[in-house]
Amino acid sequence: MGFQSYYAAVVISPGSLQMGPLLQQERIMNQEIEMLTVLKIAVFLTGGLFLVIGLAGLFTPEEFASGLGLSLASAEGAGSVRAMIGAHYLAMAAVSFFAMLRQQPVLLLPIAAIESVMVIARGVAVVNGEFGSATIVPTVIEVTAAAFLFTAALRLPTSK
Repeated sequence: MGFQSYYAAVVISPGSLQMGPLLQQERIMNQEIEMLTVLKIAVFLTGGLFLVIGLAGLFTPEEFASGLGLSLASAEGAGSVRAMIGAHYLAMAAVSFFAMLRQQPVLLLPIAAIESVMVIARGVAVVNGEFGSATIVPTVIEVTAAAFLFTAALRLPTSK
């Protein structure tokens, strides 16, 4: 009787050992799903931020330029802010939303590249002594957006 009890414990033991890795694998999958969900939310929030910036540049170019430490010398300056900043950010917002809704994250790569080049331009400004307190917030936005967008473009699944 003692031998059979010992044998039963040995037979059950390997099955119990198999449950550990399965539970761990399930936990890892859940963490991956949570991470992808957070990443999608981050892209939508980034797109929303682009939308707000774009609308501000399009509809209130004077105030927008002033917030960046720029002064518009003529009416053409307001038109330039509308076209080069407002429209630019509205387009980036639209592509961000489209990429997420259509599950085509690769479309985020050009936007991430644009944001990265903006960060490089900020670096050039620092070297030339052109970086001030008015550019801190835009720089943080650009660095964060580039990081989120590159990560999302490379990590999020694509629909078939």
